[in-house]
Amino acid sequence: MKEAEKIYLTKEGYRKLLREQEKIAEQLKTAKAGTIPAARSEPGNLWHDNAAFEQAEREVDRLTAQLREIKSQLTPAEVVDSKNISKDRVGIGSKLKLQINGKVLTCQIVGWGEADPKRGKLSYASPIGKAILQAKPGDHVKVETPQGEISVKIIKIF
Repeated sequence: MKEAEKIYLTKEGYRKLLREQEKIAEQLKTAKAGTIPAARSEPGNLWHDNAAFEQAEREVDRLTAQLREIKSQLTPAEVVDSKNISKDRVGIGSKLKLQINGKVLTCQIVGWGEADPKRGKLSYASPIGKAILQAKPGDHVKVETPQGEISVKIIKIF
């Protein structure tokens, strides 16, 4: 069996996954305890002719798959402590001021699955994130993206 690839998460991202895991586990518990037995006992329906039962089973399968996916993310995860983030080099959790193709923006390098470019959160695994990891303020980096090559300058690490 292949060892799971390590993924990195910020504390915020790790907590979010834990909350999602708890929420899905509770939904699964409710579905197993209430929805399936209620649907199974619907009068006049055999289990194989019971649409409500089949739908409840599909919901349990969906929730089980979601729970399995979250566990597969949490198991190899390494949480990056923001207290240990260097101000000298870009790392996961770093808050930055960048210049991308002449446009200045503020962003944060975040962990796996936490990206939200509209909110300035760039994944360390994205083309830009990979290219600027370990860069220092003042460094210029060329990045190949699906939209073509871009120029990124690290202005400041907060």
